[in-house]
Amino acid sequence: LWLASTFGVIAGVVQTLGFLRWVFVVPHLATIYSNPTTTIAQREAVAVVFEAFHRYAGVAIGEHLGYLSTGIWTIGIALALSNAALIKPWLSTIGTLAAAGIMLGVFEITGWESAGVINAVSYLLWSGWLVVVGLFLFFRSTSPRDSTTSAMLTTAEIRYT
Repeated sequence: LWLASTFGVIAGVVQTLGFLRWVFVVPHLATIYSNPTTTIAQREAVAVVFEAFHRYAGVAIGEHLGYLSTGIWTIGIALALSNAALIKPWLSTIGTLAAAGIMLGVFEITGWESAGVINAVSYLLWSGWLVVVGLFLFFRSTSPRDSTTSAMLTTAEIRYT
């Protein structure tokens, strides 16, 4: 579980870094670009800076590392929850399939256009999967249980077998 959790944190950090370019870099570049006193050479330089930062922070870090880390996290969590009998095996399979589709998104840059569509559909499936898993866990923790079993989910329940 610690490995999956590590990749979950990495996914959050790298995707945040990718998104932050729109908050800090792009507005500044847009201001320079749209300034009436900006020369053609300066506009071309701004375009080069934008493209370089977009490919590095957005595509390489935010998307590629984000897709891979999200996929690894999802597979790890799906397996851990299934092995602990906290979710049904079919639900674990759906999470794993969504994760695989998300990870295929890294191939979009190679020219495989279907990778982008597969990634987008997989993220939608993944979002629904998260909701369903949350509902399973919520109703599991609020349903009456054997007195020898704790009603609270514990880390000990979510271990790889």
